[in-house]
Amino acid sequence: MSDMEKLAKIFNGVDDMDIFPEDNTVSEGSPEGAEHPCTTLAEVVDLQQKKLGLNGEDLALAQFADHFVSIEGGKAFIYREIKEPGGRVELQRMSVKAFHELHATKRVTTAKGVQATSRVWFSSPGRRTYTGGLELLPGENAPDGVYNLWSGFGCEPDQTATARDIRLALWHLKYVICGGDQVAYRYLLCWLASCVQNPGRQAEVAVVMIGGRGTGKGTVGGWLMDLFGQHGLPIQSADHLTGRFNGHLKSGAALFVDEAFFAGDHKGNNKLKSLITEDTLLLEDKHVSAFTVKNRLKIMMATNADHAIPAGIDERRFFVTQVSDRVKQNHDYFAELRCWWQSGGNRAFLALLQRIDLSSFNIRRVPQTKALGQQKLESLHGLDEWLYELLQGSESDWKTDRTAEELAQLFRFFCQEKGYRYEKTSPKAVGKGIRKWLNVERKRGKPPKREWFLALPELDEARRQFAEKINVDIDWDV
Repeated sequence: MSDMEKLAKIFNGVDDMDIFPEDNTVSEGSPEGAEHPCTTLAEVVDLQQKKLGLNGEDLALAQFADHFVSIEGGKAFIYREIKEPGGRVELQRMSVKAFHELHATKRVTTAKGVQATSRVWFSSPGRRTYTGGLELLPGENAPDGVYNLWSGFGCEPDQTATARDIRLALWHLKYVICGGDQVAYRYLLCWLASCVQNPGRQAEVAVVMIGGRGTGKGTVGGWLMDLFGQHGLPIQSADHLTGRFNGHLKSGAALFVDEAFFAGDHKGNNKLKSLITEDTLLLEDKHVSAFTVKNRLKIMMATNADHAIPAGIDERRFFVTQVSDRVKQNHDYFAELRCWWQSGGNRAFLALLQRIDLSSFNIRRVPQTKALGQQKLESLHGLDEWLYELLQGSESDWKTDRTAEELAQLFRFFCQEKGYRYEKTSPKAVGKGIRKWLNVERKRGKPPKREWFLALPELDEARRQFAEKINVDIDWDV
Protein backbone atom coordinates (compact mmCIF):
# COMPACT_ATOMS: atom_id res chain seq x y z
CA MET A 1 0.00 0.00 0.00
CA SER A 2 1.43 3.36 -1.04
CA ASP A 3 1.77 6.33 1.33
CA MET A 4 -1.12 8.08 -0.41
CA GLU A 5 -3.34 5.00 -0.09
CA LYS A 6 -2.54 4.82 3.61
CA LEU A 7 -3.45 8.46 3.99
CA ALA A 8 -6.66 7.98 2.08
CA LYS A 9 -7.55 5.13 4.40
CA ILE A 10 -6.88 7.33 7.42
CA PHE A 11 -9.23 10.04 6.17
CA ASN A 12 -11.95 7.81 4.72
CA GLY A 13 -15.18 8.74 6.50
CA VAL A 14 -13.51 11.18 8.91
CA ASP A 15 -15.52 14.26 9.90
CA ASP A 16 -14.25 17.80 9.49
CA MET A 17 -12.60 18.27 12.90
CA ASP A 18 -11.67 14.64 13.48
CA ILE A 19 -8.44 15.18 11.59
CA PHE A 20 -7.33 17.11 14.68
CA PRO A 21 -8.19 14.58 17.40
CA GLU A 22 -6.40 16.46 20.17
CA ASP A 23 -5.77 20.07 19.16
CA ASN A 24 -9.11 21.13 17.71
CA THR A 25 -9.46 24.38 19.64
CA VAL A 26 -7.37 27.53 19.91
CA SER A 27 -6.85 29.08 23.34
CA GLU A 28 -5.10 32.23 24.53
CA GLY A 29 -2.62 30.35 26.64
CA SER A 30 -0.95 26.96 26.61
CA PRO A 31 -2.93 24.07 28.10
CA GLU A 32 -1.26 22.50 31.10
CA GLY A 33 1.30 19.98 29.94
CA ALA A 34 1.14 21.05 26.32
CA GLU A 35 4.47 20.83 24.54
CA HIS A 36 3.40 22.95 21.58
CA PRO A 37 1.30 25.93 22.61
CA CYS A 38 -0.76 27.19 19.64
CA THR A 39 -2.22 30.65 19.35
CA THR A 40 -3.49 30.76 15.72
CA LEU A 41 -5.41 28.51 13.38
CA ALA A 42 -2.37 28.40 11.10
CA GLU A 43 -0.25 27.02 13.94
CA VAL A 44 -2.88 24.38 14.77
CA VAL A 45 -3.05 23.23 11.16
CA ASP A 46 0.73 23.31 10.79
CA LEU A 47 1.20 21.27 13.98
CA GLN A 48 -1.11 18.48 12.81
CA GLN A 49 0.54 18.33 9.41
CA LYS A 50 3.95 18.00 11.05
CA LYS A 51 2.66 15.17 13.26
CA LEU A 52 1.55 13.32 10.12
CA GLY A 53 4.65 14.29 8.19
CA LEU A 54 2.59 15.81 5.37
CA ASN A 55 2.60 18.93 3.31
CA GLY A 56 -0.67 20.69 2.64
CA GLU A 57 -1.19 19.33 -0.86
CA ASP A 58 -0.62 15.70 0.18
CA LEU A 59 -3.07 16.15 3.03
CA ALA A 60 -5.68 17.55 0.63
CA LEU A 61 -5.16 14.71 -1.84
CA ALA A 62 -5.53 12.17 0.96
CA GLN A 63 -8.72 13.71 2.28
CA PHE A 64 -10.33 13.76 -1.17
CA ALA A 65 -8.90 10.52 -2.50
CA ASP A 66 -12.45 9.30 -3.18
CA HIS A 67 -13.23 12.37 -5.31
CA PHE A 68 -12.48 13.10 -8.94
CA VAL A 69 -13.25 15.69 -11.61
CA SER A 70 -14.92 14.86 -14.92
CA ILE A 71 -17.01 16.46 -17.62
CA GLU A 72 -20.62 15.88 -18.58
CA GLY A 73 -22.76 17.79 -21.03
CA GLY A 74 -19.96 20.30 -21.55
CA LYS A 75 -19.63 21.14 -17.83
CA ALA A 76 -17.07 20.12 -15.21
CA PHE A 77 -18.40 18.33 -12.12
CA ILE A 78 -16.90 16.81 -9.01
CA TYR A 79 -17.84 13.23 -8.19
CA ARG A 80 -17.49 11.34 -4.95
CA GLU A 81 -17.29 7.54 -4.83
CA ILE A 82 -19.48 6.18 -2.03
CA LYS A 83 -18.94 2.53 -1.16
CA GLU A 84 -22.16 0.70 -0.37
CA PRO A 85 -22.55 -2.61 1.49
CA GLY A 86 -21.53 -5.49 -0.74
CA GLY A 87 -18.83 -3.49 -2.51
CA ARG A 88 -21.13 -1.42 -4.72
CA VAL A 89 -19.90 2.06 -5.58
CA GLU A 90 -22.40 4.88 -5.99
CA LEU A 91 -21.36 8.22 -7.48
CA GLN A 92 -22.46 11.49 -5.92
CA ARG A 93 -22.24 14.39 -8.35
CA MET A 94 -21.96 18.04 -7.33
CA SER A 95 -21.03 21.31 -8.97
CA VAL A 96 -17.61 22.83 -8.32
CA LYS A 97 -19.26 25.66 -6.39
CA ALA A 98 -21.24 23.25 -4.18
CA PHE A 99 -18.10 21.21 -3.50
CA HIS A 100 -16.18 24.24 -2.19
CA GLU A 101 -19.16 25.38 -0.12
CA LEU A 102 -19.55 21.92 1.42
CA HIS A 103 -15.92 21.73 2.52
CA ALA A 104 -15.30 25.41 3.31
CA THR A 105 -14.39 24.64 6.96
CA LYS A 106 -11.44 22.39 6.13
CA ARG A 107 -7.98 24.00 6.10
CA VAL A 108 -4.39 23.04 5.31
CA THR A 109 -1.13 24.98 5.43
CA THR A 110 0.77 25.52 2.21
CA ALA A 111 3.59 27.81 1.15
CA LYS A 112 0.87 30.41 0.58
CA GLY A 113 -0.41 30.08 4.13
CA VAL A 114 -3.63 28.52 5.43
CA GLN A 115 -5.93 27.62 2.55
CA ALA A 116 -9.21 25.79 2.06
CA THR A 117 -8.45 22.10 1.62
CA SER A 118 -10.97 21.81 -1.22
CA ARG A 119 -9.25 24.52 -3.25
CA VAL A 120 -5.79 23.05 -2.68
CA TRP A 121 -7.08 19.68 -3.91
CA PHE A 122 -8.93 21.20 -6.86
CA SER A 123 -5.83 23.02 -8.12
CA SER A 124 -3.48 20.08 -7.53
CA PRO A 125 -2.14 18.20 -10.56
CA GLY A 126 -2.28 15.10 -8.38
CA ARG A 127 -6.08 14.97 -8.26
CA ARG A 128 -7.91 12.39 -10.37
CA THR A 129 -9.27 13.92 -13.56
CA TYR A 130 -11.17 12.20 -16.38
CA THR A 131 -11.27 14.55 -19.35
CA GLY A 132 -12.99 11.90 -21.48
CA GLY A 133 -16.04 11.77 -19.25
CA LEU A 134 -17.89 8.81 -17.77
CA GLU A 135 -18.81 5.71 -19.78
CA LEU A 136 -20.39 2.38 -18.99
CA LEU A 137 -17.90 -0.20 -20.30
CA PRO A 138 -18.86 -3.68 -19.02
CA GLY A 139 -15.97 -6.11 -19.34
CA GLU A 140 -13.76 -3.50 -21.00
CA ASN A 141 -10.74 -1.49 -20.00
CA ALA A 142 -11.51 2.22 -20.02
CA PRO A 143 -9.44 4.35 -22.42
CA ASP A 144 -7.11 6.93 -20.90
CA GLY A 145 -9.05 9.81 -19.43
CA VAL A 146 -12.35 7.89 -19.20
CA TYR A 147 -14.00 6.78 -15.95
CA ASN A 148 -15.63 3.33 -16.24
CA LEU A 149 -19.03 3.30 -14.54
CA TRP A 150 -19.26 -0.50 -14.65
CA SER A 151 -18.78 -2.04 -11.22
CA GLY A 152 -19.75 -5.63 -12.01
CA PHE A 153 -22.79 -7.79 -11.44
CA GLY A 154 -24.81 -7.67 -8.26
CA CYS A 155 -23.37 -10.99 -7.06
CA GLU A 156 -20.58 -13.43 -7.80
CA PRO A 157 -21.56 -16.55 -9.81
CA ASP A 158 -21.47 -19.89 -7.98
CA GLN A 159 -19.29 -21.95 -10.29
CA THR A 160 -20.20 -25.17 -8.45
CA ALA A 161 -23.92 -24.77 -9.20
CA THR A 162 -25.83 -27.25 -11.37
CA ALA A 163 -29.16 -27.04 -13.18
CA ARG A 164 -30.75 -28.76 -10.19
CA ASP A 165 -29.83 -25.76 -8.03
CA ILE A 166 -32.01 -23.45 -10.15
CA ARG A 167 -34.97 -25.77 -10.76
CA LEU A 168 -37.30 -23.38 -8.89
CA ALA A 169 -36.40 -20.55 -11.27
CA LEU A 170 -36.71 -22.74 -14.36
CA TRP A 171 -40.16 -23.99 -13.30
CA HIS A 172 -41.32 -20.43 -12.65
CA LEU A 173 -40.08 -19.22 -16.03
CA LYS A 174 -41.59 -22.11 -17.99
CA TYR A 175 -44.92 -22.79 -16.33
CA VAL A 176 -45.77 -19.39 -14.84
CA ILE A 177 -44.19 -16.71 -17.02
CA CYS A 178 -44.52 -18.64 -20.31
CA GLY A 179 -47.62 -20.66 -19.43
CA GLY A 180 -45.97 -23.95 -20.41
CA ASP A 181 -45.02 -22.77 -23.92
CA GLN A 182 -41.72 -24.56 -24.60
CA VAL A 183 -40.67 -22.29 -27.49
CA ALA A 184 -41.34 -19.14 -25.48
CA TYR A 185 -39.56 -20.59 -22.43
CA ARG A 186 -36.40 -21.44 -24.37
CA TYR A 187 -36.35 -17.97 -25.93
CA LEU A 188 -36.78 -16.22 -22.57
CA LEU A 189 -34.04 -18.30 -20.95
CA CYS A 190 -31.65 -17.56 -23.81
CA TRP A 191 -32.62 -13.87 -23.71
CA LEU A 192 -31.64 -13.73 -20.03
CA ALA A 193 -28.42 -15.63 -20.78
CA SER A 194 -27.58 -13.19 -23.57
CA CYS A 195 -28.06 -10.28 -21.16
CA VAL A 196 -25.46 -11.56 -18.69
CA GLN A 197 -23.07 -12.96 -21.29
CA ASN A 198 -23.11 -9.68 -23.22
CA PRO A 199 -23.57 -7.00 -20.55
CA GLY A 200 -22.15 -4.33 -22.83
CA ARG A 201 -24.67 -4.89 -25.63
CA GLN A 202 -28.22 -3.67 -26.02
CA ALA A 203 -30.71 -6.55 -26.11
CA GLU A 204 -32.52 -5.25 -29.26
CA VAL A 205 -35.68 -7.03 -28.06
CA ALA A 206 -37.70 -6.10 -24.97
CA VAL A 207 -39.41 -8.77 -22.87
CA VAL A 208 -43.05 -7.95 -22.05
CA MET A 209 -44.91 -9.95 -19.39
CA ILE A 210 -48.68 -9.45 -19.32
CA GLY A 211 -50.68 -10.75 -16.37
CA GLY A 212 -52.68 -9.93 -13.29
CA ARG A 213 -51.30 -8.69 -10.00
CA GLY A 214 -49.60 -11.26 -7.81
CA THR A 215 -48.88 -13.69 -10.66
CA GLY A 216 -45.08 -13.55 -10.42
CA LYS A 217 -43.99 -11.25 -13.24
CA GLY A 218 -42.44 -8.79 -10.77
CA THR A 219 -40.37 -11.64 -9.34
CA VAL A 220 -38.54 -12.13 -12.63
CA GLY A 221 -38.06 -8.39 -13.03
CA GLY A 222 -36.53 -8.34 -9.56
CA TRP A 223 -34.14 -11.13 -10.51
CA LEU A 224 -32.89 -9.12 -13.49
CA MET A 225 -32.38 -6.06 -11.28
CA ASP A 226 -30.49 -8.06 -8.65
CA LEU A 227 -28.20 -9.67 -11.22
CA PHE A 228 -27.17 -6.29 -12.61
CA GLY A 229 -26.74 -4.68 -9.19
CA GLN A 230 -26.41 -0.92 -9.35
CA HIS A 231 -26.70 -1.10 -13.14
CA GLY A 232 -30.23 -2.50 -12.88
CA LEU A 233 -32.71 0.39 -12.82
CA PRO A 234 -36.35 -0.19 -11.78
CA ILE A 235 -38.64 2.20 -13.67
CA GLN A 236 -41.98 3.02 -12.05
CA SER A 237 -42.83 6.21 -13.92
CA ALA A 238 -43.19 6.76 -17.66
CA ASP A 239 -41.26 10.04 -17.32
CA HIS A 240 -38.21 8.13 -16.07
CA LEU A 241 -38.35 6.01 -19.21
CA THR A 242 -39.39 8.36 -22.00
CA GLY A 243 -39.27 11.80 -20.35
CA ARG A 244 -36.91 14.64 -21.19
CA PHE A 245 -34.56 14.31 -18.22
CA ASN A 246 -33.24 10.78 -18.64
CA GLY A 247 -29.60 11.17 -17.60
CA HIS A 248 -30.00 8.39 -15.02
CA LEU A 249 -29.96 5.89 -17.89
CA LYS A 250 -26.25 6.49 -18.53
CA SER A 251 -25.20 3.99 -15.85
CA GLY A 252 -28.00 1.51 -16.61
CA ALA A 253 -27.48 -1.83 -18.29
CA ALA A 254 -30.90 -3.32 -17.49
CA LEU A 255 -34.33 -1.76 -16.93
CA PHE A 256 -37.42 -3.24 -15.33
CA VAL A 257 -40.46 -1.19 -16.34
CA ASP A 258 -43.21 -2.11 -13.88
CA GLU A 259 -46.68 -0.81 -14.85
CA ALA A 260 -45.05 2.41 -16.08
CA PHE A 261 -45.90 2.55 -19.76
CA PHE A 262 -49.05 3.45 -21.68
CA ALA A 263 -49.28 2.06 -25.22
CA GLY A 264 -51.53 4.94 -26.25
CA ASP A 265 -48.77 7.48 -25.64
CA HIS A 266 -47.63 7.92 -29.25
CA LYS A 267 -44.74 10.24 -28.37
CA GLY A 268 -43.57 7.83 -25.68
CA ASN A 269 -43.89 4.92 -28.14
CA ASN A 270 -41.25 6.39 -30.41
CA LYS A 271 -38.86 6.96 -27.51
CA LEU A 272 -39.40 3.42 -26.24
CA LYS A 273 -38.61 1.98 -29.66
CA SER A 274 -35.37 3.99 -29.80
CA LEU A 275 -34.38 2.74 -26.34
CA ILE A 276 -34.77 -0.82 -27.62
CA THR A 277 -33.11 -0.59 -31.02
CA GLU A 278 -30.96 2.54 -31.45
CA ASP A 279 -27.19 2.13 -31.13
CA THR A 280 -26.82 5.36 -29.16
CA LEU A 281 -28.99 7.23 -26.67
CA LEU A 282 -29.45 10.98 -26.40
CA LEU A 283 -29.54 11.78 -22.68
CA GLU A 284 -30.15 14.99 -20.78
CA ASP A 285 -29.80 16.07 -17.16
CA LYS A 286 -31.11 19.26 -15.62
CA HIS A 287 -28.79 22.26 -16.17
CA VAL A 288 -26.60 20.18 -18.50
CA SER A 289 -26.53 20.05 -22.30
CA ALA A 290 -27.74 16.83 -23.92
CA PHE A 291 -25.09 14.18 -24.57
CA THR A 292 -24.92 10.80 -26.30
CA VAL A 293 -23.89 7.43 -24.91
CA LYS A 294 -23.72 3.94 -26.35
CA ASN A 295 -26.95 2.03 -25.82
CA ARG A 296 -26.39 -0.99 -23.55
CA LEU A 297 -29.96 -1.43 -22.28
CA LYS A 298 -31.83 -4.67 -21.74
CA ILE A 299 -35.48 -3.87 -21.12
CA MET A 300 -38.03 -6.04 -19.33
CA MET A 301 -41.62 -4.83 -18.87
CA ALA A 302 -44.52 -6.02 -16.71
CA THR A 303 -48.13 -4.90 -16.99
CA ASN A 304 -51.71 -5.97 -16.49
CA ALA A 305 -53.04 -3.75 -19.30
CA ASP A 306 -54.85 -5.33 -22.25
CA HIS A 307 -52.98 -3.03 -24.63
CA ALA A 308 -49.41 -3.06 -23.33
CA ILE A 309 -47.16 -2.12 -26.25
CA PRO A 310 -47.31 -0.56 -29.74
CA ALA A 311 -46.92 -3.75 -31.80
CA GLY A 312 -46.59 -3.46 -35.57
CA ILE A 313 -47.61 -6.03 -38.19
CA ASP A 314 -44.05 -7.36 -38.56
CA GLU A 315 -43.12 -6.76 -34.92
CA ARG A 316 -39.60 -7.86 -33.93
CA ARG A 317 -38.87 -5.50 -31.06
CA PHE A 318 -40.99 -7.23 -28.41
CA PHE A 319 -41.17 -10.74 -26.99
CA VAL A 320 -44.59 -10.94 -25.33
CA THR A 321 -45.84 -13.60 -22.97
CA GLN A 322 -49.14 -14.07 -21.15
CA VAL A 323 -48.35 -14.93 -17.52
CA SER A 324 -50.32 -17.81 -16.02
CA ASP A 325 -52.55 -17.41 -12.96
CA ARG A 326 -51.57 -20.80 -11.54
CA VAL A 327 -49.62 -19.34 -8.56
CA LYS A 328 -51.52 -16.07 -8.27
CA GLN A 329 -51.49 -14.74 -4.68
CA ASN A 330 -49.82 -17.99 -3.50
CA HIS A 331 -47.86 -16.45 -0.65
CA ASP A 332 -46.18 -19.71 0.42
CA TYR A 333 -44.91 -20.29 -3.11
CA PHE A 334 -43.39 -16.83 -3.42
CA ALA A 335 -41.91 -17.01 0.09
CA GLU A 336 -40.08 -20.20 -0.90
CA LEU A 337 -38.89 -18.58 -4.12
CA ARG A 338 -37.54 -15.54 -2.23
CA CYS A 339 -35.81 -17.74 0.34
CA TRP A 340 -34.11 -19.73 -2.43
CA TRP A 341 -32.96 -16.57 -4.23
CA GLN A 342 -31.57 -14.94 -1.10
CA SER A 343 -29.84 -18.14 0.04
CA GLY A 344 -27.57 -18.42 -2.97
CA GLY A 345 -30.08 -18.97 -5.74
CA ASN A 346 -29.04 -15.67 -7.32
CA ARG A 347 -25.42 -16.81 -7.56
CA ALA A 348 -26.41 -20.19 -8.99
CA PHE A 349 -28.78 -18.60 -11.52
CA LEU A 350 -26.08 -16.18 -12.72
CA ALA A 351 -23.57 -19.01 -13.12
CA LEU A 352 -25.97 -21.18 -15.13
CA LEU A 353 -26.99 -18.30 -17.39
CA GLN A 354 -23.32 -17.62 -18.12
CA ARG A 355 -22.89 -21.25 -19.24
CA ILE A 356 -25.78 -21.50 -21.70
CA ASP A 357 -24.60 -22.07 -25.28
CA LEU A 358 -25.92 -19.22 -27.41
CA SER A 359 -24.10 -20.11 -30.63
CA SER A 360 -27.38 -20.92 -32.43
CA PHE A 361 -29.53 -18.29 -30.70
CA ASN A 362 -30.73 -15.29 -32.72
CA ILE A 363 -32.25 -12.74 -30.36
CA ARG A 364 -34.10 -11.04 -33.25
CA ARG A 365 -35.94 -14.26 -34.14
CA VAL A 366 -38.80 -13.51 -31.77
CA PRO A 367 -41.46 -16.20 -31.20
CA GLN A 368 -44.84 -15.15 -32.55
CA THR A 369 -46.69 -15.92 -29.33
CA LYS A 370 -50.44 -15.68 -28.95
CA ALA A 371 -49.85 -12.78 -26.55
CA LEU A 372 -47.83 -10.90 -29.19
CA GLY A 373 -50.60 -11.53 -31.71
CA GLN A 374 -53.14 -10.03 -29.33
CA GLN A 375 -50.94 -6.93 -28.98
CA LYS A 376 -50.83 -6.58 -32.76
CA LEU A 377 -54.62 -6.63 -32.88
CA GLU A 378 -54.86 -4.17 -29.98
CA SER A 379 -52.46 -1.84 -31.81
CA LEU A 380 -54.48 -1.65 -35.03
CA HIS A 381 -55.62 1.90 -35.72
CA GLY A 382 -57.64 3.79 -38.25
CA LEU A 383 -58.46 1.93 -41.46
CA ASP A 384 -56.71 -1.25 -40.29
CA GLU A 385 -58.80 -1.27 -37.11
CA TRP A 386 -61.99 -0.65 -39.10
CA LEU A 387 -61.29 -3.51 -41.53
CA TYR A 388 -60.60 -5.90 -38.64
CA GLU A 389 -63.91 -4.90 -37.06
CA LEU A 390 -65.67 -5.39 -40.40
CA LEU A 391 -64.21 -8.89 -40.73
CA GLN A 392 -65.60 -9.81 -37.31
CA GLY A 393 -69.13 -9.22 -38.58
CA SER A 394 -71.54 -11.91 -39.75
CA GLU A 395 -71.68 -13.55 -43.16
CA SER A 396 -74.89 -11.70 -43.92
CA ASP A 397 -73.25 -8.32 -43.28
CA TRP A 398 -70.30 -9.03 -45.57
CA LYS A 399 -70.69 -7.96 -49.19
CA THR A 400 -68.17 -8.96 -51.80
CA ASP A 401 -69.12 -6.17 -54.20
CA ARG A 402 -69.07 -2.62 -52.81
CA THR A 403 -68.43 0.67 -54.51
CA ALA A 404 -65.39 2.62 -53.40
CA GLU A 405 -67.67 5.44 -52.25
CA GLU A 406 -69.79 3.03 -50.18
CA LEU A 407 -66.70 1.67 -48.40
CA ALA A 408 -65.39 5.18 -47.85
CA GLN A 409 -68.70 6.21 -46.30
CA LEU A 410 -68.61 3.23 -43.91
CA PHE A 411 -65.11 4.22 -42.86
CA ARG A 412 -66.18 7.82 -42.26
CA PHE A 413 -68.94 6.66 -39.92
CA PHE A 414 -66.38 4.53 -38.06
CA CYS A 415 -64.01 7.50 -37.65
CA GLN A 416 -66.84 9.66 -36.32
CA GLU A 417 -67.73 7.05 -33.70
CA LYS A 418 -64.11 6.68 -32.62
CA GLY A 419 -63.34 10.39 -32.68
CA TYR A 420 -60.63 9.97 -35.32
CA ARG A 421 -60.25 13.35 -37.01
CA TYR A 422 -57.18 13.04 -39.21
CA GLU A 423 -57.73 9.83 -41.18
CA LYS A 424 -57.79 9.86 -44.98
CA THR A 425 -61.35 8.90 -45.95
CA SER A 426 -61.44 9.46 -49.70
CA PRO A 427 -62.56 6.47 -51.83
CA LYS A 428 -59.07 6.23 -53.32
CA ALA A 429 -57.34 6.19 -49.90
CA VAL A 430 -59.79 3.63 -48.49
CA GLY A 431 -59.38 1.36 -51.51
CA LYS A 432 -55.60 1.54 -51.21
CA GLY A 433 -55.78 0.72 -47.50
CA ILE A 434 -57.96 -2.34 -48.09
CA ARG A 435 -55.67 -3.66 -50.84
CA LYS A 436 -52.82 -3.65 -48.29
CA TRP A 437 -54.62 -6.53 -46.56
CA LEU A 438 -56.83 -8.26 -49.11
CA ASN A 439 -56.61 -9.39 -52.71
CA VAL A 440 -59.08 -6.99 -54.29
CA GLU A 441 -60.03 -6.38 -57.91
CA ARG A 442 -61.27 -3.02 -59.15
CA LYS A 443 -64.15 -3.48 -61.59
CA ARG A 444 -66.69 -1.48 -63.56
CA GLY A 445 -70.35 -1.90 -62.76
CA LYS A 446 -73.08 -2.66 -65.28
CA PRO A 447 -74.75 0.04 -67.36
CA PRO A 448 -76.17 2.54 -67.10
CA LYS A 449 -74.16 3.88 -64.10
CA ARG A 450 -70.97 1.91 -64.75
CA GLU A 451 -69.68 2.76 -61.23
CA TRP A 452 -66.32 1.52 -60.04
CA PHE A 453 -66.53 -1.07 -57.31
CA LEU A 454 -64.16 -3.32 -55.37
CA ALA A 455 -64.58 -7.08 -55.68
CA LEU A 456 -63.74 -8.38 -52.19
CA PRO A 457 -63.00 -12.04 -51.33
CA GLU A 458 -65.59 -14.16 -49.58
CA LEU A 459 -65.60 -13.59 -45.80
CA ASP A 460 -63.70 -16.77 -44.85
CA GLU A 461 -61.04 -16.08 -47.46
CA ALA A 462 -60.80 -12.41 -46.46
CA ARG A 463 -60.27 -13.43 -42.83
CA ARG A 464 -57.59 -15.91 -43.86
CA GLN A 465 -55.73 -13.28 -45.88
CA PHE A 466 -55.94 -10.74 -43.06
CA ALA A 467 -54.65 -13.23 -40.45
CA GLU A 468 -51.82 -14.28 -42.77
CA LYS A 469 -50.70 -10.68 -43.33
CA ILE A 470 -50.63 -9.87 -39.61
CA ASN A 471 -49.16 -13.31 -38.79
CA VAL A 472 -51.70 -14.02 -36.04
CA ASP A 473 -53.90 -17.05 -35.43
CA ILE A 474 -57.14 -15.12 -34.90
CA ASP A 475 -60.13 -16.56 -33.08
CA TRP A 476 -62.92 -14.92 -35.06
CA ASP A 477 -65.95 -14.17 -32.92
CA VAL A 478 -68.43 -15.26 -35.58
